[in-house]
Amino acid sequence: MNETLFGSPLVASALFGVAMFFFFRWVFVERYSAEEAKNYAILIAFVCAVITWGAFG
Repeated sequence: MNETLFGSPLVASALFGVAMFFFFRWVFVERYSAEEAKNYAILIAFVCAVITWGAFG
């Protein structure tokens, strides 16, 4: 198992996913309503977290 700075690939990808959620929510709120921005941010943050988990795993 590959060790990362945060201890495990799962923790690192979860932290990255949370960071991406807040970033994309901030980006999308300029164009969409708050509810739509949250939904799009959740979707993209999940995809980013899965890709990161796969890269570290």
